[in-house]
Amino acid sequence: MATIAKLLEINALFEIEPDLDEGVQPQRYMYAVPGFRRFLDEVPTLESTWNLDETPLQQLDALLAEFLGTEPFTVSWRFGPIFPAPGKAWPGVWEFKTADLRIFGWFPQKNFFIAVEGCNTEKMKEFPGLYSGFRDFVVECRNRLSLDEPKFVTGRDHGDVVSLIYRP
Repeated sequence: MATIAKLLEINALFEIEPDLDEGVQPQRYMYAVPGFRRFLDEVPTLESTWNLDETPLQQLDALLAEFLGTEPFTVSWRFGPIFPAPGKAWPGVWEFKTADLRIFGWFPQKNFFIAVEGCNTEKMKEFPGLYSGFRDFVVECRNRLSLDEPKFVTGRDHGDVVSLIYRP
């Protein structure tokens, strides 16, 4: 078994670094499995399906800046748990949203998110079954990763996985 630091060292994870002022330390952290780079590479090529002024890339940058920043993270429609299949155990899978993007992953500990997969909103609408597929893929990926136990935060409330939250 390994820690996040060890998984970074062996390139089983990479860090998604915030664009913060020099010397400012983030309050929260985001990592990703290597396959998530494919999604990050795709985002700059996407256009907003809502005809928004913000491109999907700008939406992603704003979401990451808020989550990875030093201010309280606002609980809103843009962040929440993915519920288990009927009769199944709590999967511990969470989703970040923008108008045009979805990011799926889990919290191995409070304030530490590991992104596994991303998708554009149009595809999610076209194929509603993708939610369960992404949920199951995150769980499978987490199970394969040699991360120290416990591998995920079992709480279902936003405050269980993120500190410094703001509930409007």
